[in-house]
Amino acid sequence: MLQAHLKPWVAALLADEPPVALDSSFVDEDLRGSQSDKLFQVTLRGGEPGLVYVLLEHKSSPDPGTALQVFRYKLRIWNAYAQGSRDRLRALPTIIPLVFYHGAEP
Repeated sequence: MLQAHLKPWVAALLADEPPVALDSSFVDEDLRGSQSDKLFQVTLRGGEPGLVYVLLEHKSSPDPGTALQVFRYKLRIWNAYAQGSRDRLRALPTIIPLVFYHGAEP
């Protein structure tokens, strides 16, 4: 499913191993009624770890603030990943965000 919805050049970065769903949510508490998210651990072609962050948002029109919103979620993911470890902070995994939008406007 991830490879089918990612841009081909991004999907090509993923190794053949299946993604592993992680049990966590990074959505703002007040937005949980209109958003859902899922974080997947993946292996990239070079062997390094990566993360794919899937955000399902129920909006009927484009929101220019989505990029900053996703950036906040990525920051939360990196903080959770690093757990204050200097070694982990030096090698933060790539996060590939995937936002699903269902509005009429492109």
